[in-house]
Amino acid sequence: MVLDEILRGVPFEEIAGVAFKDKHGLIMVNSRPPLLDLASTPVINRKFFEEFPRFNLITSRGCPHNCAFCASPILCNRIVRFEPMWKVMKEMMGGFKAGHREFHFLDDQFLINEQRAQEFLSIINKFN
Repeated sequence: MVLDEILRGVPFEEIAGVAFKDKHGLIMVNSRPPLLDLASTPVINRKFFEEFPRFNLITSRGCPHNCAFCASPILCNRIVRFEPMWKVMKEMMGGFKAGHREFHFLDDQFLINEQRAQEFLSIINKFN
């Protein structure tokens, strides 16, 4: 983890994913490989930043398209990664138990994978 490396005194030049100013004042950016397995990311603690009753979710990252007006191709290198559906449902159930009744999906491409969209609808329909 980046913070661990900084606390251990690893020079910024050797830490992937860090932007820093070098000794000449130039901004340097160390690239890092994209996190492809979104199942390994923790579920965020929404306690302090959710607008009630809305519950915002981002269940995928990236977009395969190359639209001129969009930053996604640059930020995500046109790679699409998905949260596993069990994790999406876990987040939604947590929101529902906390009283949320509006769920807003902020994905770049929520419907790009038809099989995943069908899986989502199938699970939601079971709760109806």
